[in-house]
Amino acid sequence: MYKIYIVDPSGACGDNPANRRFTLKRTQIYLDEQHDRELARRAKATGVTKSELIRRAIDKLLAGPDDADRRLTRFRRAVAAAAGRVPDLPEGRVYVERLRRADIERQREIDSQRGV
Repeated sequence: MYKIYIVDPSGACGDNPANRRFTLKRTQIYLDEQHDRELARRAKATGVTKSELIRRAIDKLLAGPDDADRRLTRFRRAVAAAAGRVPDLPEGRVYVERLRRADIERQREIDSQRGV
């Protein structure tokens, strides 16, 4: 682990990350040639290192919602979109009986295909 101390010589400590102290852990990643070229091009264009661009991308990813939140949001949207879409949903008891009959019929078909 490398400790890198970056302090603004003026003594100002605003929101700029360059004004804070960092402890960085060295990590190795593998990039294909295209990713490496594009990363190098963007680093040069923005005047920062490739490592800094990678850290920024990680910060952006981690600042977003986690996977569980995204799945829950997609599920809720799907439920909202499907609400009211079933035109003829029978009473609960009738619905369950239809499902049971369909399950029994499907099992008979499976059994007959197996020769049971």
